[in-house]
Amino acid sequence: VPVDARRADEWYEKAAAAGSADAWYALGLRRLPKADDDLSSRQRARADACPYFAAAAERGCTHALMHLDTIMHSKHTPRHLVFRTLDLDAIRAAHDRANNADLDSDDDDDEDD
Repeated sequence: VPVDARRADEWYEKAAAAGSADAWYALGLRRLPKADDDLSSRQRARADACPYFAAAAERGCTHALMHLDTIMHSKHTPRHLVFRTLDLDAIRAAHDRANNADLDSDDDDDEDD
């Protein structure tokens, strides 16, 4: 079956509009640079992916948080391209929720002992 990237994006966008964290994450992944892109294109692609990862993170996707962290701390990503597109307070809140969820699950594990 041939892959239709444009149609896939349309479906991901519909799911994202309905609130799917997985769809936001997939849209971010689809915007990441290709291996043969030049440096400028890779930088722009990483920055373009950030709002999608941020939206996924705000909806509870911890994988998106990891991608954001990697992009934001990469020496190959110009900060002015990334930070202009992000709501850092929302990302911090998503990070805190993920950390609290991890702590809660650790507490649940302790109760089994």
